[in-house]
Amino acid sequence: MARASKASFRTSCAAVVITAVKDDLALRIQAGEVFERLALMLQMRGYSVAVHAALVEVDMANIALRARLRTTWRPTVVFRVGVSRNREDANWPHSLRPRVEDLVLG
Repeated sequence: MARASKASFRTSCAAVVITAVKDDLALRIQAGEVFERLALMLQMRGYSVAVHAALVEVDMANIALRARLRTTWRPTVVFRVGVSRNREDANWPHSLRPRVEDLVLG
């Protein structure tokens, strides 16, 4: 999964990282609002976005991303920007995800 995510970043038009000076609720909300405005603006211009939540939510991944970016600020929203290869793909309401039932073991 990590390799596929890395490959998708490398083939995207752009990768965007919204950071905050510290990790608190107010700054998370502001980062979300900034993301909303950017995503809407990009969508209106024919681009699609894909959020990479694990880089924000998983501490080890977040620390590694900070090191890669050479920043002490916390990455709060990470997403990539691209153009769909197939025109009809741009109209999908969300990313395809496996069903929970297919992932649960036991």
